[in-house]
Amino acid sequence: MQLNKSLLYASIFALSSIFSSTCVAAQSIEALENLLNNGEHAQLLQTINTIPRSQYTEEHYMLHVFALADDDLDDAEEMIDEAVKAFPQSAELHMNRASIMGAQASQSIFSALGYAEKALDSLEIAASLEPNNPDTQYALMMFHTNAPSIAGGDLGIALKQAQKVQALDPERGTIAMYNYLRADDRKDEALASILDAKSDFADSSSIQNVIASHYVREEAYDQAIAEYNVLTAMSLPSLVENDEDSLETYERALRRKLNAHYQLARLAKESKSHIEMGIEHMEYFLAHVDQKHVKKNELPSVDWANMRLAELYVLANNKTKASEAYARIDADSDKDLKKPLKKLKKALKKLS
Repeated sequence: MQLNKSLLYASIFALSSIFSSTCVAAQSIEALENLLNNGEHAQLLQTINTIPRSQYTEEHYMLHVFALADDDLDDAEEMIDEAVKAFPQSAELHMNRASIMGAQASQSIFSALGYAEKALDSLEIAASLEPNNPDTQYALMMFHTNAPSIAGGDLGIALKQAQKVQALDPERGTIAMYNYLRADDRKDEALASILDAKSDFADSSSIQNVIASHYVREEAYDQAIAEYNVLTAMSLPSLVENDEDSLETYERALRRKLNAHYQLARLAKESKSHIEMGIEHMEYFLAHVDQKHVKKNELPSVDWANMRLAELYVLANNKTKASEAYARIDADSDKDLKKPLKKLKKALKKLS
């Protein structure tokens, strides 16, 4: 299991409308969220450490956990354990504890089963605290589809959870059933089920994203490109000001759309085809990622985007543009960039 950062983000922003008991607290949360949105995790950690723990809300804890998780999972684990003790009735915190424990399990050979058990325990608590919340039921379902039986995974329970989600939220339930079928090695049925759902959820960027992602996983790149192109062409939903549900729906659709542009560029690079198309989509991504209502921390980073763009320009034999994109990359922003950056540097030297 990997750290579910999307779950952390979703929980943090869902709570932002709840905790505003004083102007000072509201300003504090807003400032911290801005740091998170801008990817300034070190500054977020430095700032949040100035707030007395006695003044922490659930949201403070989640922001603190995320700031720590980006650098040190052990510290994040300690903080999330403190958080659930302070707010034992918070389903959001229990779900985030599951994400931290899942990340720990993925990085530890000898303690993996113990961490998986902790993750499952937290997900079961969250699901029991909010039985009518499709998010808690979906998270528990995904554990059972992803975890092996030795770590507590159970496809029988996954099916029951998928059915629960379907009853609570038909669109989300369709995606849950797709994931269950894939986990049960019924890929063809999974694809058929999600394709059938397109007529019922014609405007759903989430459904369209699942279809495109399916073809990526099957390495059917031309079909994936076609489906991501459909996603980029989808209209964004209307945004109603001061309406939290409308804002959440709009931001999700905008994120899906921008991510589709990024994925189209990535697929062009991976398949070494449609290079000009890939360049166009990555340039679009970079030009629009800073617009209002885009939470950059929920999308691939600008540095990774410039990395992919530079690689595409290398494939297009355009040394000038490739070098410009390369120069914009902050090598220290992500340790995983170092290896591909070295490879890119060598490729640049070979261009005429």
